[in-house]
Amino acid sequence: MVESSDGSSPAESTLLVVWTSGGLPAGLTTAVRSVEGVTRVSEVRSDLVWLDSAAGDGFVVPLEASAVDDVYDEIAPAEWRNTLDSLQHGEAILSESSASLRSALVGDVLSTGELDLVVVGVLPDQVVGAAEIVTTIETGLELGVTTPRYLLVILEGDRMEFERSVREVLPEGMAVRIRAPGETPFLRHGDAVLPQVVIKSEFGEFSLRSGGSGSFDIESEWVADNLATVDVPLLGPTTCHVGMLDSLRGAMAEAEQSNLGFLVETFDGCYSPRFIGGTRSLSRHAWGVAVDLNYAANPTGQVTIQDPRLVSIMERWGFTWGGNWLVPDAAHFEWVSPPLH
Repeated sequence: MVESSDGSSPAESTLLVVWTSGGLPAGLTTAVRSVEGVTRVSEVRSDLVWLDSAAGDGFVVPLEASAVDDVYDEIAPAEWRNTLDSLQHGEAILSESSASLRSALVGDVLSTGELDLVVVGVLPDQVVGAAEIVTTIETGLELGVTTPRYLLVILEGDRMEFERSVREVLPEGMAVRIRAPGETPFLRHGDAVLPQVVIKSEFGEFSLRSGGSGSFDIESEWVADNLATVDVPLLGPTTCHVGMLDSLRGAMAEAEQSNLGFLVETFDGCYSPRFIGGTRSLSRHAWGVAVDLNYAANPTGQVTIQDPRLVSIMERWGFTWGGNWLVPDAAHFEWVSPPLH
């Protein structure tokens, strides 16, 4: 809460995250800064960086990196501000999940093809928006972390009026998500799905080697340890991550036993090591934890005709549905939790 300079009742301060699919449009950050009641705005950039891999032979470990500005530490919880404020060029802060994955400690060095990064801190996942590593804007530029993904905003005003103002300055037809703490697990972009570091913690981290045309090869050891091909009701032989197969089999068995098997007209794949179309972000199909159903009738970006009964079954078994995303992907079902029943 902030005291009013004229002695009136203090204004409530609200922390909000603002994001649009595929990155923020040009000019949005400046426009948001001028909205009445906005006192601080931090623009967070995010892209993949490539950590050197022990697998060698062109293999690298993809890390989701955030590059943060000087306002970021002002918005962070007070107990972590000194760590963020002291971040320098060539240094990195890890999220706790990222540090755990690679058994990294403060003082360790992470080697990338562009720059060696010294680990200077480890912070809770929620503090850093579940990024795997956090750098300064300048370090991010050297690493190729340049895409503005989301804004963190401190608002001392009416939220509904703020949201209306943001939508007015967006390009026509562009959808936006605006969330506050408690409305989403992490204040970051793409909050309908699990962050990459959470997927890694649940299903394992792999090295990859780009294969061109949006695909890549995954190290054979990870594939052998984590994938299996089994017969799934309604789908037939299916290759997915072993940690997700029980949920998928349960969902398809429920559909079959409820005489709703006809709702699954086509099965369009699970495991597929590739980037999300038109991006350099990893598809969750690369882990084998997402499935596409009835794609021909539900292409990406189009209005869905996916039957809500099928959606309900998949959600009960722990899958989120892409039909509710900013850019709808109605054929897509992605694991986010153990079964809900």
